[in-house]
Amino acid sequence: LLHITDCHAQLLPIYFREPNVNIGVAGMAGKAPHIVGQNFLKHFEIPADPRLAHAFTYLDFERYAGVYGKVGGFAHLATLIKRIKAQRPGALLLDGGDSWQGSGAAMWTKGQDMVDAQLALGVDIMTLHWESTYGQDRVLEVSKKDFANKIEIVAQNVKTADFGDPVFKPYVIRNVNGVKVRVIGQA
Repeated sequence: LLHITDCHAQLLPIYFREPNVNIGVAGMAGKAPHIVGQNFLKHFEIPADPRLAHAFTYLDFERYAGVYGKVGGFAHLATLIKRIKAQRPGALLLDGGDSWQGSGAAMWTKGQDMVDAQLALGVDIMTLHWESTYGQDRVLEVSKKDFANKIEIVAQNVKTADFGDPVFKPYVIRNVNGVKVRVIGQA
């Protein structure tokens, strides 16, 4: 199984910065995963290496962003997925949502640029998160037109407002190289 999530409509590489604040609720304050910076490095015993500090924390962000550059982007992602699928025929590509919103282009196209990107990547199954930013009509339009027989949306907790009927299947079962795999959607 391959899983992508929370790309926030960033098709191109970006300068990624980890947060400098992560507030844990009640007893989780100051505990993993709600720790940042030096506390994060110390807790996970990450060696003093500027590359690792840049990858996992906000420390010296401006300095090392110039050294290490941008990360991500769908061209890199597509290459990686293609290589892995060549090594693992039958692998499923799952998308955890937060894909259609987060950039100007996505806003101007109501997420169509990202819908097209998902289709090009070969996403098999996805669930929703902030895709509903564009409204229920847009989500249903993409589901029924763009994704028809290509990408299946699963979301066990998306219900109609009137009677609470499910809008999407709660899960799907796929055969992956002889093994039954159940993918459950939690939007």
